[in-house]
Amino acid sequence: KWIKEMHSKGFNRVLDFGCGTGNVSYHTSYAGFRVVALDTSFEMLKIVRKKIRAGKVCFIRAEGERLPFRNKSFDAVICMGVLHHIKNKISALKEMIRMVKSGGKIYIAEPFLTDSKIFKIYNNFLLLPRIIKNVISGLKNLETEAPITQDELKNICIEVEQSGKQVSVFHYLYLPHVFRFLPEKIQKKLFLALNNHIKIEDNLCWDKLN
Repeated sequence: KWIKEMHSKGFNRVLDFGCGTGNVSYHTSYAGFRVVALDTSFEMLKIVRKKIRAGKVCFIRAEGERLPFRNKSFDAVICMGVLHHIKNKISALKEMIRMVKSGGKIYIAEPFLTDSKIFKIYNNFLLLPRIIKNVISGLKNLETEAPITQDELKNICIEVEQSGKQVSVFHYLYLPHVFRFLPEKIQKKLFLALNNHIKIEDNLCWDKLN
């Protein structure tokens, strides 16, 4: 839906904020957009370069709170599953707002953007695997692995609204890492089955995001 909307709005230049392994950059670039894939990790950027052998993509390593671009450099910013890894989320969001042109849009996807019981149960189920993962990695990411809260999301929406720009958000459930050994096609089917509840909210009204 986001790609179709960006086409309808005549967007051209897109920033994949925290590109990770490059799924967003891959699909967005092959849909015809000029994409900047940005991440703090050289290793992640290497993976993306191997994945995207064609298309209009450039790769940049930078911190999310200090982006190396001029104001209004992009028509859109996509930030998928990244904000919960950033300690100062509002600072990162202000950088995204600075990057987007007038009439542009910020697209945000985050796990567990809800207070429903099923999400809480699922999140608690994944707590132990996350702790084990962080113990193995030296507790580097433990404090930034927590899902974004409803209050944090509300503050983010307020920041975007006050900037006079648009935002589109949705929440999702991610697959436990134990499933990552499965073929990508099977992972995709499991992910879609797990997330058949998704409804993308295309507005700035907090009441509708709840």
